[in-house]
Amino acid sequence: MAYTYDDFTWFLADYPWVENALCVTYVSDADPNEVIDAMAPERLRTVTGLAAVNEQGWEHFGIVGAAQLSTWTVAIAPASIVGVDSNVILPLSKGRQVVSIFQSINAGSQFAIWHDGSIFASFDPLLRDSFTTDPLAGDWPSLMREAGLDPDPEVDGRRPDGRFHILDGMFAMAANYTGLPVTADFFTNGEFVCGDADAPPRAHS
Repeated sequence: MAYTYDDFTWFLADYPWVENALCVTYVSDADPNEVIDAMAPERLRTVTGLAAVNEQGWEHFGIVGAAQLSTWTVAIAPASIVGVDSNVILPLSKGRQVVSIFQSINAGSQFAIWHDGSIFASFDPLLRDSFTTDPLAGDWPSLMREAGLDPDPEVDGRRPDGRFHILDGMFAMAANYTGLPVTADFFTNGEFVCGDADAPPRAHS
């Protein structure tokens, strides 16, 4: 059975501040330390739960926290775009898959999939528009349809309740693609290794 946006409406209810901006990155066959080392030049303290990750954002705007979910690591950045930065993600995706969801304070959105150092799919689920040369790369319309969203850019896109459900819809697409739905327990009790993606690059000896 496919997941739809309706399976993830709890996330916005539990964490209303994510409507400001959010970037979530799923990395296959990786542990949180490896992912944070790739995303953040400066390591911060490990904390329990998403709320504690966000709390560090008052001092570190580029905060990103990563926790294990089965054989994947899920990294979440309340304000940083590191999870859709190709300079970071393309090398991180070598030999594995990476799925990222992103929503900005200006309502811009992106759902992207990388395979082994190459972009596989990248599109805006609000505008229903592709960011890749192949406009249908990764068959993203099917990903949207499966998640309960309408991929047709000629229609309004609102769901029966009058909302677009872009963020919860992207969580559904990620769950259907990876087979791993994020849960309320994961975001409450997960141990998040944290780093600052905006810190100066590490000096090389």
